[in-house]
Amino acid sequence: MKNPHPSKSREPRLKSVRVKKIGDYRDIPAAYLEVVKNYANPLLVGPPICDELVELILHMFTEEEASLVQHIRSPIGKTAKAVAADVHRPVKEIVPTLERLTYEKFVLLSFGSGERKRYGLMPLVPGVFEMTLIRTSLETLTEWHRRFAELFEALYKTGYFAEYVAHPISSVRYVPVGETIEAHPQALPLDHLEEVLDPYKVFGVGLCQCRMSAQIRNQACDRPLETCVVFGDAADFLIRNDKMRKVTKKDVLEIKAEAMSTGLVNFIIEIEAIKNASGTSCSCCGCCCGALRLITEFNAPGIIAPPHFMPQVDPAGALYRLRPLRGGL
Repeated sequence: MKNPHPSKSREPRLKSVRVKKIGDYRDIPAAYLEVVKNYANPLLVGPPICDELVELILHMFTEEEASLVQHIRSPIGKTAKAVAADVHRPVKEIVPTLERLTYEKFVLLSFGSGERKRYGLMPLVPGVFEMTLIRTSLETLTEWHRRFAELFEALYKTGYFAEYVAHPISSVRYVPVGETIEAHPQALPLDHLEEVLDPYKVFGVGLCQCRMSAQIRNQACDRPLETCVVFGDAADFLIRNDKMRKVTKKDVLEIKAEAMSTGLVNFIIEIEAIKNASGTSCSCCGCCCGALRLITEFNAPGIIAPPHFMPQVDPAGALYRLRPLRGGL
């Protein structure tokens, strides 16, 4: 299978981010610089102020959009009325822009409805990167999306994100698989994925944003693209907004089985606060996936939590079970 980054022993990529100050960018409109500061916030897992971040923000927003977004400084955000008061403009004038940023560009969050509806910031990753690129077809990519992917990669390569995973944070859990295993869906070595899916009724699948981004840069492997799964309330939102196609739980298990057969690592994202509302499962390769590249390129594995089980199969492949791991994992 083609892999543009074959596995081999190599020295970790050195962090190359060159931290600057806002005052270093005197020729850039003030609204953009305020947005840059907002995204550089460590509470948003933001990068430091640097050329790569500035270039990305200049691409993400028009100056008119930046004039509004500069006043939105956190995920909880503000109502359109509050933003309108900040910019001294009628609410009805700014709502279309906020809605476009939320439902067309997908670079803002929104929650609530009516006058209480709030618009908030997402982290660049995980957040803006995924929401901007996730889709069901490569044909919907525009030159704006392609340039976004290129600029995001330039920022990623500075290695800034490795600073946030110097210590384990248990964002994702994996199950080690020594070889490809043919099994029924209920026997996938995915840390009881079927049990995780059982409480949910809505499932969506879309293209992997990491491999899609690599493909835009002509650096992708040839593993499957349609492997990104979301379930629960988030899936319903993405399906309604044509970012994912609706599938069944059986479809999800088959997609994950095929992904595993091609050598992809199936991750389950566990966020306790919303566990009963939404969840995601990625299928990642070491050459394209941002999380795994933190290990393969920056030697920063802190984002990966250790598994609780080891898959075991009898010689005939007829029996599958998960053996609990010992030793405090």
